[in-house]
Amino acid sequence: MLSKLVSLGDRLELTAPAKMQQNKEDNEPQPHKKTYVSQVYDVLEDEQLKIAMPIVEGRVIPLPLHGRYDVTFFTAGGLYQAKSVIVERYKEDGLFILVIELTSELKKYQRRQYFRLEYTMDVEYVELTKEEVISVLTDADTMDNMLEGDMKAGTILDISGGGLRFTTPKQMKPNTCILVKINIGLTQPEEYGIVGYVISSTESEKKEKVYINRIEFKNLKNATREKLIKFIFETERRIRKKG
Repeated sequence: MLSKLVSLGDRLELTAPAKMQQNKEDNEPQPHKKTYVSQVYDVLEDEQLKIAMPIVEGRVIPLPLHGRYDVTFFTAGGLYQAKSVIVERYKEDGLFILVIELTSELKKYQRRQYFRLEYTMDVEYVELTKEEVISVLTDADTMDNMLEGDMKAGTILDISGGGLRFTTPKQMKPNTCILVKINIGLTQPEEYGIVGYVISSTESEKKEKVYINRIEFKNLKNATREKLIKFIFETERRIRKKG
């Protein structure tokens, strides 16, 4: 069951319960409600998996053996949660490893959620009329023509499988539909056109005449979303390796 839901490279978060007992081996209490970010290295069996030891401010955090944590998995199929306990920790091929065992059933959130990666990259966009939205979503040639036409430049601040935030020199109206052109992939980036609509557009507190726009994707194909999520996880893994 676990191997069908959780994949290599999936991001996860470990959250310590509010009243976690002091660990006898490390002899130091864990912070209350502290959340640690990690990722899946391997699924060993139905209840056990290998994960990366969390890194905080460039320092590896050796979480205690037998420590119990609420674990949240960010997968291509959505967000899953369970309770877990750390059963092993060691170093393997230069990597610091934790083995965790799930102690409760893996449950999915009713509402689909996506991990949001803070990442700066260029983006191009163009506003669409209602008629253009339908044409772009139903006709590949229209999509290609729009992507090759005049588009405005912006800068992405963060991105997820469900949307993005990016800056523009002009404020955009909420509910405005747009087509964004972004390159997905690290070694061989591919160009994609994605339709979304503006959730909010507010002026930046740090820079005048710069507006931060929050976009939610609309009718995104599953194949494209999966490639986007894979790109996000690969990018985060590369950032983590650089410390």
